[in-house]
Amino acid sequence: MDPPTRAQRQRAFAPKARTGCITCKKRHKKCDEEKPTCQRCKTGGYVCDGYETKTKQAPVKPRRDPLPLLAAKCIPAVGSLRKPLIQGNAMESNCYAYFFSEIIGHLEITPSLNRDFWHKTLLVPSQDSVCIRHAVLALGATYQQYSTGIGQHSTQSLDRFVMWHYNQAISQLAHVHGATPDLSALLTCCILFVILESLRGDFQEAIRHLESGIRILSSHRPKTYLPNGQIQELTAIFHAISSQVAIFSEDRIFPDVTHLLMPPKRKKKQIPGELRDLDEAEDVMNKFDDVINEISWDMDQDWDNEDSECVVQWSKLRQDVRDWKAQFEVLINKLTQRGHEIIHGERILNLRIQHKLWEVLLDGECNEDEADIDPTECNLLLDQIERLWCNPSNPRFGLKIDLTAALYQLYVYCVDDTVRHRIITMLRSQRRREIIWDSGDLADFLEKDMWQRAIGLQTERWPDIGPSRDEGALLVLRPRGTAFYHKIIMRLNNFLLTTMAALSSAVSTSRPKAVVYRGPASSPGCPEAIGNLLESSSSRFKVVYAGPNEPVDVTDETLQGAIVYAHGGGPNWEKAYRQTKRYQKTIRKFVNNGGHYMGFCLGAYLAGPNDGYGLLPRGVETDQEIVRRGAEVKDEDDAVIQVDWDFTSGKTDNKRWLYFQDGVVIKGLNGKTPGHVIGRYSSNGDVAASVTPYGKGWVGLVGPHPEADKTWYEDAEVENPEGIRHDIGHDFIQATLNGGYRNMKVREDKCSLI
Repeated sequence: MDPPTRAQRQRAFAPKARTGCITCKKRHKKCDEEKPTCQRCKTGGYVCDGYETKTKQAPVKPRRDPLPLLAAKCIPAVGSLRKPLIQGNAMESNCYAYFFSEIIGHLEITPSLNRDFWHKTLLVPSQDSVCIRHAVLALGATYQQYSTGIGQHSTQSLDRFVMWHYNQAISQLAHVHGATPDLSALLTCCILFVILESLRGDFQEAIRHLESGIRILSSHRPKTYLPNGQIQELTAIFHAISSQVAIFSEDRIFPDVTHLLMPPKRKKKQIPGELRDLDEAEDVMNKFDDVINEISWDMDQDWDNEDSECVVQWSKLRQDVRDWKAQFEVLINKLTQRGHEIIHGERILNLRIQHKLWEVLLDGECNEDEADIDPTECNLLLDQIERLWCNPSNPRFGLKIDLTAALYQLYVYCVDDTVRHRIITMLRSQRRREIIWDSGDLADFLEKDMWQRAIGLQTERWPDIGPSRDEGALLVLRPRGTAFYHKIIMRLNNFLLTTMAALSSAVSTSRPKAVVYRGPASSPGCPEAIGNLLESSSSRFKVVYAGPNEPVDVTDETLQGAIVYAHGGGPNWEKAYRQTKRYQKTIRKFVNNGGHYMGFCLGAYLAGPNDGYGLLPRGVETDQEIVRRGAEVKDEDDAVIQVDWDFTSGKTDNKRWLYFQDGVVIKGLNGKTPGHVIGRYSSNGDVAASVTPYGKGWVGLVGPHPEADKTWYEDAEVENPEGIRHDIGHDFIQATLNGGYRNMKVREDKCSLI
């Protein structure tokens, strides 16, 4: 009997799904078919190319000529039309592709902020966020215009394209209704706008965008971090760019956000004190910028005292630079043995040049006689720089300041006219722009500087290239502009600031802490009035009174976790300083680390350099208003005085009445001083209230008493013509927390500044 025939197993058959996205089909992955972009592409970090159209399309003949905008990069022809992820015309599609294929490769700032970092940071957000997508398109077209020219499009048409998408990005930011604002999207757009304005050559607007983003970050609290670390990554970009922009500024022009940076990853070292690779060598050198900025901007410039913090840190920096050189030479020897020196030749050369400039800078600041570079040595350095400067493979735009800064420093340290003319010629030989520093503009500026030196009009060793409020600087910081983009940035500033306030109120489940001094250096009722003002403000502070007779004194422990330290009115300036001098170090440490000092009347006097804590910028001091020319009140009696007040909302109230008793005038504030004037005495225009930076924090001072309540007026038998109002007092608190910046109101029906 024949054995039973075993039935042949039939393979189950089902037609393959044809409805997945194009990207998943290429990758042979199962698509979840989510529209408009599939979740699998999002989570995997891939560009989702969308879905094929169901209707059959006629074959498209391969195109021989380049697309209108992307003249330098042709897109391969395909057999059928696809539904693009980014809806729009050919120009928009090509700008988007050009950004991620070409532009992000030119945005490397540090070894960690490289092409992969930018790709990861911007790719998925540009698909999910409409405002980021518009910003990417505007930037893509702007970069194409800068690098390859206009091509087949007229200047007007390309400008319209850029400005339309730019304005659309702002419009999308300003018209978020009912949803929680996306902080990471706001900050990402800020960064893209900085780059866009730098490419357009409007460097002042670029700085305003940069300042807007950094101010938001400086107000950000760690407890609102996003789980995936987006805020830390965006902080790294802002910190790196702002450090490059402000590298030659005499004073800090951006708030410090280093406390928000992601902690560095721990890496095992084979040998202590050894550089593992060129990435680490560059990272260590980049940290030198942070150190010298902290010394120059945040420390007391007590250079005559060998034990002062600035002298100690400067000596340590010089030793670190020497150690870097020794470790770098060991690393280069290893690379040479492995045959890698040729591969990394230009990078090694650039690091050697940067180290030499560090040596010259540190030696020059310690002894100016040793700072001058011999013309022969300078020409050798210029030969090395020229190899990098004239290399056609190097991009003509970047976010890292190295070669332009190197030529500027060599101009400063080599006084030979022939060498200086060579530097100017090099700057003009190749068009290069490193963030806000344009080689052509710098060449013109240095040529003018040479002419001024020849006729004796210029004697400063370092010509001021800025950013500075000095009208003679290469890049002048002006508080207001008249260009179209000024309106855009002001709309953005308003929305960013109000968004930050919304985020803060949404995530804060407990009242912020404020410490108010109460003791012999204050008058009865003054601390309590300030406490009531803080508690009734929009921040609803929880007030802790501190002093020698209180349960807690003014110490580091008491100020731990506080946002504000306030000192009110008192009887005697000099005596008050003697009584509170022991708190000076604690107060300065608190503000330097990001706290806010609020000084009312006597508290404002105590912030100055004379018989005070020294919390004000260089050249700014406090004095009596009653002895000033044109003062409305000329004696120490209790009175009322008129002030002109600039509210954070954007409005200005003139001739407002406030309680006054021998209040302070803040002297020395001018266009070059960091900070903001928020109130002036109406009779003579003297500064009655100001907000200025100190380290990472802010110092708010007010001469009159906006905290005065009904009992003050009754006890002094003084009448306020306006009645008892605390709107100025509350605004003073908000202005100090905001760093003195004003909000601008935006109409919700259309994108226009009002």
